[in-house]
Amino acid sequence: MELDELFAHHFLGGDKPEDYINWGVDQLLAGSDSINMALLASMDFLKPVYMQDVLKQFEKCLEELSISWPDERETIRTYSETIARRITLGEIEPRDGLKRLASLYFPSFYSEDLYAIWYGLEYDVANLEFGHTATSNPEIDLETLDTFIIKVAKQYLELLKMSLPENFLKWAYCYECQQVHQYVVKPVKGNSLLRKLFKKRHEFHVECANCTSSKITTMINYEARQKYLQLLST
Repeated sequence: MELDELFAHHFLGGDKPEDYINWGVDQLLAGSDSINMALLASMDFLKPVYMQDVLKQFEKCLEELSISWPDERETIRTYSETIARRITLGEIEPRDGLKRLASLYFPSFYSEDLYAIWYGLEYDVANLEFGHTATSNPEIDLETLDTFIIKVAKQYLELLKMSLPENFLKWAYCYECQQVHQYVVKPVKGNSLLRKLFKKRHEFHVECANCTSSKITTMINYEARQKYLQLLST
């Protein structure tokens, strides 16, 4: 495991003592002659192995290498970029990469970031596996899923390089305006008495904030993001 991935696992709460120990072993195999590194690599001989002890030894190794703990937000972002790139290069299976990237959405608490793209896609896959239609990307199916994940990964890498509008995923492509605008959510108008009689919940729909058209697709959808990129290139 590379150091940036190890840092990301730590911030996401998915790190284990053996992750740090194995990293120490890798450093020794790469030629490190550090006593602290050797101590870290040998900690699996201690039973039981406590995380606090392993982290303390790991930090001694970082200090020797003049490496500090990185910024959490940037580390997770870099990790997501690494996973997406490995998907495009065929180094990891698309569905495995999707699972890793989708897991970033809730632990990071950065809901304004692009991780929701992956969470939405994973939710689509679950719907398809249960025989339902995908919601975020209704154009996909299980037969072409791996190819689609690779396409999303390539697009994701492109988006990471850009300065996107704030709350980008709350924007939408409007087929009426043929432009990208923020969308608004409004309740569906109907007979309120009938709703009360049948205890029907209020229903909502989204519409373009510019022209009020409901012919829109939000940025959680791959094709909508492609429309956005195409508009920028014209």
